[in-house]
Amino acid sequence: MTQRPIDPESLQQTKQEIRNLARDIAELSKQELSPPEYFEKFLQGVVTALAAVGGAVWTLDGGRLSLLYQINLRTTELLEDGEDQMRHGRLIQRVVQTGEPLVVPPYSGPGDAGDVGNPTRFLLILLPLKSENEVEGVVEIFQRPGASPDVQRGYLRFMTSVCDLANGWIKSRKLRQISDKQTLWQRLEQFAQVVHESLDRKETAFVIANETQRFVGCDRVTVIVRKRGKFFVEAISGQDQIDTRSNMVTLLQALVRRVLAAGDPLWHTGDTVDLPPQIEESLEDYVDQAHTKTIAIVPLRRPDRPIVAQPEDEEQEAVETGEILGALVVEQIEDNTDTAALKMRTTLAQGHAARAIANADDYSSLFLMPLWRLLGKSRWLFQAKTLPKTVAAVVAVTVAVAAAVLVPVDFNLKGKGVLQPVARHDVFAGVEGVVTEVHHEHGDQVDKGDPLVTLRNTDLMVQMKNTEGQRQTALERKLSLERALLDSSRISADERSRLASDLLQVREQIESLKAQYTLLQEKERLLTVRSPIAGQLITWDPKKLLMNRPVAPGQVLLTVVDPTSEWELLVYMPEDNVGYVMDAVHKRGDSALPVDYVLATNPGHSLTGHVKQLHQRAEAHEEDGHSVKIAVTIDRDDLDDPRPGATATAKLHCGKRAFAFVWLHDVVEFLQTRLFF
Repeated sequence: MTQRPIDPESLQQTKQEIRNLARDIAELSKQELSPPEYFEKFLQGVVTALAAVGGAVWTLDGGRLSLLYQINLRTTELLEDGEDQMRHGRLIQRVVQTGEPLVVPPYSGPGDAGDVGNPTRFLLILLPLKSENEVEGVVEIFQRPGASPDVQRGYLRFMTSVCDLANGWIKSRKLRQISDKQTLWQRLEQFAQVVHESLDRKETAFVIANETQRFVGCDRVTVIVRKRGKFFVEAISGQDQIDTRSNMVTLLQALVRRVLAAGDPLWHTGDTVDLPPQIEESLEDYVDQAHTKTIAIVPLRRPDRPIVAQPEDEEQEAVETGEILGALVVEQIEDNTDTAALKMRTTLAQGHAARAIANADDYSSLFLMPLWRLLGKSRWLFQAKTLPKTVAAVVAVTVAVAAAVLVPVDFNLKGKGVLQPVARHDVFAGVEGVVTEVHHEHGDQVDKGDPLVTLRNTDLMVQMKNTEGQRQTALERKLSLERALLDSSRISADERSRLASDLLQVREQIESLKAQYTLLQEKERLLTVRSPIAGQLITWDPKKLLMNRPVAPGQVLLTVVDPTSEWELLVYMPEDNVGYVMDAVHKRGDSALPVDYVLATNPGHSLTGHVKQLHQRAEAHEEDGHSVKIAVTIDRDDLDDPRPGATATAKLHCGKRAFAFVWLHDVVEFLQTRLFF
C-alpha cells in the first residue's frame, strides 16, 4: 500500500500552528488565573494543537483523584460505572505513583480484567503535573489511534514541553499563595494587636469596625453588641456618631436580631431562596435601603477555647457554641468582590473580634467597676494624713456588711391575686355550632340545668334528616319483604330463602340507623348548653361576646360561680420566687404558711389567710408573665361584698432571712442566672 506524499508547505503550516499554540500556552502560564480557568484554556489549546478527540485534567484532592476539566470525556464511555472505569482509574494512579508519562494503545493491558489498562478505543497520552517533584495531577489526551511510533513520540515530546509550562504555573501559583498567606498572617497579627489594646467596650467596638474594614477589604463594617438582652448597633466603620433612629440602623438591628435568633451566620450575595421568610423579609427591607450587594452577618460568641488562626486553610470555619455577645456585619456596596476571600477573612476577623468584645464585656460588667477604677486612682486614701479616716470608713463598712449578713429580718414575697368562689365552673360547648341565642345576662342567677346558650348546627340537622329518611325507607322495605314471605304459595323455595336473607339484612340496617339517630339526638340535646351548677353568671356582656359566633367542642363559653360558697384567693407568684415559697412550706410542715393581703377596692384594710395549695406547674399569665398559681384559704366573713375576679396584693410570710438576702435576693438570682450559669 503506497502512502500519500506529505505536502511540505502543509507540514510547515501545521508546525507553525503548533508552535503558536505552544507560545499561547506559555503566555497563559504567566497569568494569575484560578486552576479551573487555567486548565480550561490549557486543555483546549493542547487538544487543538494535537487535533485530538478530547482530554481531561485530573487533580489530587486529599489523596483522591478528582476531575477538574474535560473535553469529550463522554465519548470514551468512562463516565459509566464499571470495570472499565476502574481499570482506567488504576492507570491514572500508576502515573501518579511513578511520576512518569505513559502512552497507552487502545484496548491494551494485561489479560487480567482487574489490572490496569486502556479500555477505550483511543490512544491515551498521560503526563503527570508536578510541583517540587510532587505529583499534583495528571493531564490525559484522547488521541485517534493508528499513529506511527514516531508520531506518538512527537505527541509525547509536545506534551512534555507544555506540561513543563503547566508545572511552572503550578509552582508560581504556590509561591504566590505562600506570599499572600504570609502577608495575610502579618495583617492578621496586626489586627489582633490593635483590637485587643482597649478594654472599654465602646472603644473596642469602634476599633473592631474600622480595623475589620481594612483587614477584610470591604466597604462597610458594623459592630452589633448585646445590651439588656437585645442587640443594638455599637459602631460603624468610618463614623464617629451613629443616628440610632435612622431607617438603616433600625432595619439592620431588626435583621440582625432575627439572624442571631437562628444562631447561624448569614452570607447573602443576592439569592434568598433558601432563607426563612422572616429573615428574607427583613433582609430585603434593609438591602432596599442600604443598596448592599453583598452582606455577611456572623455571630460574635463568647469564646470557650483559644483562637487558633490558620489562614493557610481557607475552608476551615470555627464552630462556636458559646453565648452570643453580638454580631459582625460586613457589607460590600459594589458587586466586584471575591466572595471566597471575603468569607475567609471575615471568619478570621470574627474570632479575634469575639474575644475582644468578650474581654471588654467581662471587664465592663465587673461588679462596682467604676468604684474599682476610682480606688485604683485613689492612692491618697492610704497616705499618712488620710489613713485614720480610711481605716474608720473601712471599719464602718465592715460592720454594716456584717450586720446585713448576720441580722435576720422577715422575708416576705409579694404577688398579685384575684378573689374567686371555690365553687366555679367554666361552661364548655359540647358540639360544634353557631350561637343563635344567649338566655342570660351578666350577673343573672341561674339554677342547675338552666339553658344558657343555644347553638345551631346545620350539618347535624341534615344528618338527622338523612338518617331518618334512610330508616323510613328501610322500614318500607321490611314490610314489603314480610308481605312477600307471607304469600309463600306463589314463590319458590330459592326465592323464599333469598327474601328471608334480605329481610335479615334490612332488620340489621334498621337497628343500625336507629342507633345512629339516637346518637344524633344526643348531639342535638348538646346544642342547648346548660348551667352545671346553681349560681351566678359572671361573664361580662355574654350576648355581645357570643351571638352569631361559631364555636368548637371544648371551647369555654361562659363562667358560672356560686357566690354563697367558700371563697379563695388565687395568687400568681413569679416562678423565680416559687422556690422560696416551697422551702418555707416544707419548713413549717403541717402548719399552713400565713398570708396577708389587701383588696384593690379597700387597700387600707389588711386581711389574712393561709396557703392551701401550690400548683405543680408554671403557666403564662397575661399580666404577671410565667407564674405559679397559689390557692390561699380566706375567711368569707372578712369580705363585705366580695366580687369574683376582684384584684388583690398578697404577701406570703416565708420566715426570716439575713437582711442583705431579703433586700438583694433579686440581684443574687440575676447573677446566678446571667453570669454564673
